[in-house]
Amino acid sequence: MLDDAVWPQLVDDPVLGLFANRLNSMPKYVASRSLREPLKWNATLLEGDLAESVTAIKERHGLLIVSGAGELTYALTTLGLVDEFWFWVSPSLWPAGPRIFDGVGPVRLELIGSTTFGSGVVRLAYRPAPDR
Repeated sequence: MLDDAVWPQLVDDPVLGLFANRLNSMPKYVASRSLREPLKWNATLLEGDLAESVTAIKERHGLLIVSGAGELTYALTTLGLVDEFWFWVSPSLWPAGPRIFDGVGPVRLELIGSTTFGSGVVRLAYRPAPDR
């Protein structure tokens, strides 16, 4: 629940405080079928048409970050509203798990950058490739 948000409680933490203060100050937009206004923790509920709402947010802020890969990511991908995908590849293998882009259809991607961290984690940055 937003009342029990973690980041507002970490502003005085010696390690996470700086990140918490930055994150807490950013506007948040929530896509939900069940929540209603007013929301707490500097959050605004997206209402109406998803494509129109997200387009307006991108025009207002220039950058919109969606963390995770759930129904919202799927919908934004299907609507062609994703400018970049960042995949974090961890040096661990799992025997099973969700296939996060089932049903989206083919989306050709173009690698625009990669970063390898000392832990072995690799961040891959892609953007949708132009249609040919």
